[in-house]
Amino acid sequence: MKFNRYLVAGFAARLLAFLFTCPPAGAQSTYALKTIHTFLGAPSDGTNPGNLLASGGSIYGTTSFGGAEKDGTVYSLTPPTSQGGPWTEKTLYNFPGGGKGSTPSLALAADSNGVLYGIARSGNEGNLAYSLTPPTAEGGEWTYSTLCVFEGGVEGTYPSPQLTVWNGVVYGTMGSGGPTGEGAVFMLTPPGTGGAPWTENVIYNAGTNAGGLVPGPGALYGIGAAGVFSLVPPASQGGVWTEDVLYTFAGGNEGAPILGGLTLGANGVLYGATEDGGAFGVGSVFSLTPPESGEGTWTEATIYDFPGGGGGAYPVTTLALAGGILYGTAEGPASGIVFSLTPPKTQGGAWTYALLHDITETSGDEDPVYGVIASKQGVVYGTTPMQIGLSAGTVFALVP
Repeated sequence: MKFNRYLVAGFAARLLAFLFTCPPAGAQSTYALKTIHTFLGAPSDGTNPGNLLASGGSIYGTTSFGGAEKDGTVYSLTPPTSQGGPWTEKTLYNFPGGGKGSTPSLALAADSNGVLYGIARSGNEGNLAYSLTPPTAEGGEWTYSTLCVFEGGVEGTYPSPQLTVWNGVVYGTMGSGGPTGEGAVFMLTPPGTGGAPWTENVIYNAGTNAGGLVPGPGALYGIGAAGVFSLVPPASQGGVWTEDVLYTFAGGNEGAPILGGLTLGANGVLYGATEDGGAFGVGSVFSLTPPESGEGTWTEATIYDFPGGGGGAYPVTTLALAGGILYGTAEGPASGIVFSLTPPKTQGGAWTYALLHDITETSGDEDPVYGVIASKQGVVYGTTPMQIGLSAGTVFALVP
């Protein structure tokens, strides 16, 4: 079983620089780009950062290579104590290879106690799920633990880079393998007593995309071959999860496939992006609204059709939501763009697209092949990958 190093980044090959004939849509925003960390690579720190995670006032992420052991890192970025000061980067874990992990997938999850969870390679063939527990005293070391080693077969193959924590249990998806060989959704339950192993169980037999799962009101939501689905937990421990396909995309103007994950908004509305399709054939952003009664048909609506050029094309990442505004990345006229979509002020109105920043190779940045995160103040954070001869990657902030 071969490890897909970082499934989301595997789709970055689609994000090649090219020019479109369509005019840009929406407005150009005046966001200022600030690089808050430049990676130096081994042995100083990591190489090739991926998706970011905000937790407890800091930003966390992984690098697929670099670090003291050259097998990747988990790092933190702490904001400055005074306005305009530097961010502080710290390597929390250097992957040593073998049974303690290497080449981590470029996404993290966190629980309410600040424990981090991720996926990495185990040895030459397998994959593992791991945790990093913060120190009990300031300045102490983070504690690494292997939660589960995936051996393939019924345990599944190619775990998604994105784990999800819901009510103290860790959930993830497999692109293939599992009991039916078509992929699976699994859960990792923590031990009841210290030192006991975590327990892995398959709760849904179906292939899913790389975007992982999102917890919602009483259910987990995800995207699989059949479309957008929900998984409702059983009423009693050990029971069967209830799966329901909420919406199936027909392709064409509706778009397909969907490579990123879903984002949960107010009132249980789900948001996502299609890699292609839409009115111009280069992708779209959609919403799925649950029925008012709790039973019935979900309503799909297209929020934005990417036209190409400055209006973006081929989004492949999960959208961020902050203050009711959606943020994401897509291919642009040179290398790539970061964009926002602001909801209408009146019911039934159109969402407003804005180009926040055009990431270009000439400015020292690269394609934003990963997603972004955003604060309530509208500051957007993201990463650029390794650039040969320039840097081992960067973390940037877009400040309104």
